[in-house]
Amino acid sequence: MHISIISSLYLSEECIEEFCARMQKSVESVTDSYEIILVDDGSPDQSYQRAQIIRESNNKIKLIQLSRNFGHHRAFFAGIQHSKGELIFLIDSDLQEQPEAFPEFYNLLSQQKNLDAVIGIQESRQSSLLDRFSVLYYKLFNKLSDEAYQKENQMTVRLMRRNLVNAFLEYKDKEIYFAPLFSLAGFNQTYFPQKKLSKIKTTYTFAKRYNIFINAILSFSSKPLYFVFYSGIFITLAAFFFVSYIVLAKLFFHPVASGWSSLMASIWFLGGIVITFIGLVAIYVNKIYLEIKDRPLYIINRSEGFFND
Repeated sequence: MHISIISSLYLSEECIEEFCARMQKSVESVTDSYEIILVDDGSPDQSYQRAQIIRESNNKIKLIQLSRNFGHHRAFFAGIQHSKGELIFLIDSDLQEQPEAFPEFYNLLSQQKNLDAVIGIQESRQSSLLDRFSVLYYKLFNKLSDEAYQKENQMTVRLMRRNLVNAFLEYKDKEIYFAPLFSLAGFNQTYFPQKKLSKIKTTYTFAKRYNIFINAILSFSSKPLYFVFYSGIFITLAAFFFVSYIVLAKLFFHPVASGWSSLMASIWFLGGIVITFIGLVAIYVNKIYLEIKDRPLYIINRSEGFFND
């Protein structure tokens, strides 16, 4: 059974050699029929050049260099599209995910013929503010999502059958998020606990994660739009009853005293709500705009090891 191992390179020059050696040893304990596809996601260091040197002594390694940084998931998407294996194994090259775990993934998938994917899930996380934010995101996403589902603490590492991968490739989304898209594809998927090491500082800053979280929720949920609609109705009704109260009070009771503070507070409050809702709708409109433009998900600068090179 031919196996495709796919990993992305970004600031990976210090670990790429160790990763390839450990990954090769791990997969060869199972089969000699495999390929290792390394996708350089516009890395500013010498990751691609280091990978070229390694490839000189190992023709199992295939290289793709993107023209710029397109993002982690798009880089993996490029590797998936160029893979030929019946099984596809995704793993980060920074050694936070262990290459030695591959045989365990393979045995678990092989033992259950009706299983289509084994997905790594982090055993435990630190109790940092960022990790707490991530937990909140998963809960919020699953609450708002129309169909997709994200298991908490999913990792990049996963082993999948070709039928699931082909179904995943049918999606034409410009915003690529593995967990919800694979969930939408369906099939039988299970989770395999893994330890994640922290040998290299992550390039996922709080700002990047925040943008991913917001875009993922808005990409897979229409509920915020309904929230805006019903909130608008509620505010309109509240304003109608308040105006009615003021008119009745002025006609039949004492005039209602008006103050500058309350007026300004009302203006700022309603103005903030309106701007927030307009911004929310604008994000959805922007997503439609991006889909209509149909720009490529990635652009390849060069590749090595493929038949069409």
